[in-house]
Amino acid sequence: MKLSIQGALAASMNAEMLENRRSAVADSRYSAIRSSGRDARAPHRAVVSRGRWQSVEWIFTAGVNTGQHRHCRGTANSTINPRLGIMPQDHAQPDPNRSAGRPTGNEAQRTRPALDFATVGAALGLALGFLEAGLLRHLPRFTGLLQPDVRGAIWLIAPLADAPAGALTGLLLGGFAGLRKTHPLWRAVFAATGFGAAAAYVGWLLFWFRAGVGVVVPKPLVSVPLIVNFLITPAIYFVVGFTASLLLLRRLSKREEGFPSGRWRRMLALLDLIVVAALALALVAVAASEPQYFPSPLAGPPVATPHNNIVLIMLDTVRADHLSCYGYARPTTPRLDALALQGVLVEHAVAPTSWTLPALASVLTGLLPHQHGAGWNQAMAAQPLTLAEILKAQGYETAAFNANEEFGLAGWGLDQGFDVYVDAHDWLRHNLAATFVGQSLYQTLFQEFVSFNAFDHLDAEEINRQVFDWYAHRSRRPYFLFINYMDAHRPYVPPAPYDRRFGRIPKPILRHISAALHDGHWRRPISPSERQDLLDGYDNSLNYLDAQVYRLIEVLRASPDCERTFVIVAGDHGEGFGEHGAYDHGWDLYREVLHVPMLVSGPGIPTGERVESVAELREIFPTVLELALGKVGAPISQTSLSRFWTPSSAPAKDAVPVISELTPSQADRRGRTVLSLCDARWHFLLDSEGHTELFDWQKDAAESQNLAASPALQGVIDQMRGQMEAILARSVSPWWQVAYLSPLDQPGKPFARRALANPEAFRLLGPPVGSCQAYFQGRMSTPAAHPSPSQEDLLRSLPYH
Repeated sequence: MKLSIQGALAASMNAEMLENRRSAVADSRYSAIRSSGRDARAPHRAVVSRGRWQSVEWIFTAGVNTGQHRHCRGTANSTINPRLGIMPQDHAQPDPNRSAGRPTGNEAQRTRPALDFATVGAALGLALGFLEAGLLRHLPRFTGLLQPDVRGAIWLIAPLADAPAGALTGLLLGGFAGLRKTHPLWRAVFAATGFGAAAAYVGWLLFWFRAGVGVVVPKPLVSVPLIVNFLITPAIYFVVGFTASLLLLRRLSKREEGFPSGRWRRMLALLDLIVVAALALALVAVAASEPQYFPSPLAGPPVATPHNNIVLIMLDTVRADHLSCYGYARPTTPRLDALALQGVLVEHAVAPTSWTLPALASVLTGLLPHQHGAGWNQAMAAQPLTLAEILKAQGYETAAFNANEEFGLAGWGLDQGFDVYVDAHDWLRHNLAATFVGQSLYQTLFQEFVSFNAFDHLDAEEINRQVFDWYAHRSRRPYFLFINYMDAHRPYVPPAPYDRRFGRIPKPILRHISAALHDGHWRRPISPSERQDLLDGYDNSLNYLDAQVYRLIEVLRASPDCERTFVIVAGDHGEGFGEHGAYDHGWDLYREVLHVPMLVSGPGIPTGERVESVAELREIFPTVLELALGKVGAPISQTSLSRFWTPSSAPAKDAVPVISELTPSQADRRGRTVLSLCDARWHFLLDSEGHTELFDWQKDAAESQNLAASPALQGVIDQMRGQMEAILARSVSPWWQVAYLSPLDQPGKPFARRALANPEAFRLLGPPVGSCQAYFQGRMSTPAAHPSPSQEDLLRSLPYH
């Protein structure tokens, strides 16, 4: 009995000693986990029994500290206690989180990675936003654009746009990384995926802005399409970013002590909130301080006489045959009909091309596209004088308001000579739309829940508001006001109630036509009923535009100087609805995209008169100069539209035919350059592949029957080609974009070289194209406006292609 009691006491003492030893070991292990010393690594690894990827969880997940407890995924069914060591979960103390309704350790381990990834993603989004803002602010977005199309506010807008996108991306990756039974290596893979995506975004930005091409960004491969290069560069950056971040995480796995639990995540989240709040407050302050109007300089040279005001209204994408004053069945433009009765309507005005930038440049300079040089990737040359420059030199106040958010930007050279040029870049929402996230995410949300128009679209009512503000604060000098409305452009969605005037485009059709076109075709053909939906939407847009133009004219009429104000309304080009297979515009030079409306009204203009002769849209240039400055020279009076209503200068029956030019865009898979010549009966087309077309538009207004193969009309084709060569060869040089003339090239004999070398070999038909430009070039005091003889000699000797 005595021996058994002694044995029991000894066993009890041994158990107590063993327990004390275990407690001491547990204390030392727990201290090692909390320690940041290098010697703590081995004890930590001994306790949690993990591999080298254990620290990845310390970076992207967090254990839950509750009192004296710390759960560790390395012992999913155990609890580390500083006094008891590692205990089975079944015998561990109760978890206070569970009784309090808070997430348990395992639940927190699954949700915390999503929050941690979102925090890191928001920080990366802010950093990428500042990078994007710097590129947008200092480098033009498009090739050929002369200046960036964003304001200084982009430093606030881009980070605020990219931070939510980064946080959302991190939240998704973290959600996958926090799934149950996910190995720590795969959590690292998800983290590296996020860093790789950020690197790919950097690569895409650098490639888009052409920054460091060949050094930072790989050179584009000439043998593959551009879209492939856009995919290759981000892919390279993704692989580099993914691999580098994965290796870095592996290296950090040996330095757990550098990442105290939860602290760095809370600090980063707080920093994110502070930066976002500061940027948001600054943006609110910028928006609140926006100017209510755009003032023009008050000082200027003496006022010219006669000092008539000129208002030039351009209707972007408006074809003539859809206006009721041109015989359209629907009453789309009742107010413009009334304006036509108060002035002169030109029945057959022909645009110099079929898209906006070169068309507006021709209106403002009186030149053809090959002369002013404006193209898909080329701004208008600085040398040609614009209407604004000439009138400004005569004492005029000049202002322009352009709603075209892409090709109406000042950076294309259209702002030359304007005291005030208001384009999309002045609007904060265009600055948001210029960001990649704005173009993709926010544009998609805007289309789904607000309107299918572009996110930064400026409708005619908004443009009018700015015009009225400027008009109320203008100086007392005569003014030249230029406005380009954008409301008839695709996707044809005017504000209510005009969106239901003649029918409404269904949302599926809007989604379909919002996609990019290739040579005028969508991926899926349009059915006849869908085409009618498009026509309904287009006519709705015209009706809305008609109402807003009338509002502008009402304000002008209420002004005391309305009796000396001329108003010209015209379309810059038309719109195709599949008449020749293509939709939209800029793909061909058929009548539906060249025939535009043109109205002139004002003091001394005949009322209710209609001009049946073929006229050129670019003849607005000499017309404005004559209305503003009077009879200033023979080239002006010979080419001004006034010749059609002035009895002493009635045009001859054999009036000079009208030239139109078009080079292909990158989206045009056919890649053809096209020239067009239109006279009183025939419409002749010639492309760079040698194809010819001939239409009798007087009998066949839809140009549905090509007569080029008719043997009886070969003489007409030869005559039209000869006239085309004569007009172009005698056009005033320098020529800034001879690619427009390539359809007239002969093997080994480029037309431009032949024409510039010996222009007298070609018969002169009427005043040379550009003679009004030449007239004012010699009378302007600005040295840079007129090329020197040596510059002209250099241009003549260039090796044209």
